[in-house]
Amino acid sequence: MFNEVAMYVLSAIILALGAVSLFTQKVSTIDKETGAETTVELPFFGKLKTNIPALAFVFIGAGLAAFTYGKASALTDQWVINGQFTAPESGAIDWGKGSLLLAPSMLKSAISPDGTFEIQGSIRRGLEFEDVVDQISYGNACEGIYTIRIMPKQEYDNHKAGKPSNLENAGSRMRVYRPLPVISIQKVQQ
Repeated sequence: MFNEVAMYVLSAIILALGAVSLFTQKVSTIDKETGAETTVELPFFGKLKTNIPALAFVFIGAGLAAFTYGKASALTDQWVINGQFTAPESGAIDWGKGSLLLAPSMLKSAISPDGTFEIQGSIRRGLEFEDVVDQISYGNACEGIYTIRIMPKQEYDNHKAGKPSNLENAGSRMRVYRPLPVISIQKVQQ
């Protein structure tokens, strides 16, 4: 983050030097073919006599700022989210036969045979996990219907406010959820 700010400050200084130089210097360029002074017409400023070094500062400063923005917006951080689902007292669940889904699904998710789950992936720097994932849900309809839904933003807000939350730990690029029991829904007999 510090490097990006430093590059933006450097870009601003170069742009300011170029702008000051452009407006204060009286050096102009003569077209070799026609012998006339070269002028540039800019919106809001009208016609200006060119000053190649000053224009170079302006373009270098703008280019440096654009380059920094492009690099900074492409930076990502690696996130890891862990948790565990527990079976209801009515019996065991074959966790592998169910589906762990994210909405939207831009990160990789997996669930282990013991019900622990892990979500991994790259998130653009400056964003939190809760900014990109609205919901985590698990569903299994093999030997009954089992389901659970986690709303990450709500859980994170509750955790930060000291309210009851299923979020056990919230680090800078990680989240750990408490063991959560799935809900058993009876299948309708036909």
